Amino acid sequence: MSLQTQIGRNALDVLEVVKTSVVTEILEARGKGTLKLTDQEVSELVRLVTGSIEKTFQNGLGTILAPLEDQ
Repeated sequence: MSLQTQIGRNALDVLEVVKTSVVTEILEARGKGTLKLTDQEVSELVRLVTGSIEKTFQNGLGTILAPLEDQ
């Protein structure tokens, strides 16, 4: 497996950890009453936030992998 592939996979792992952490924080805040949202609102918030994280990640992945393309 190439170094570029390994780093790409590790970056995807980090992406999943970030998304899971953010969703967990949203759900915990709702459970504690910090966020007063309906189930539908929570679902929409989670969809928007995880979508934004994924888009940001996709936009930055090339920058992460660019130095490896020169090797």
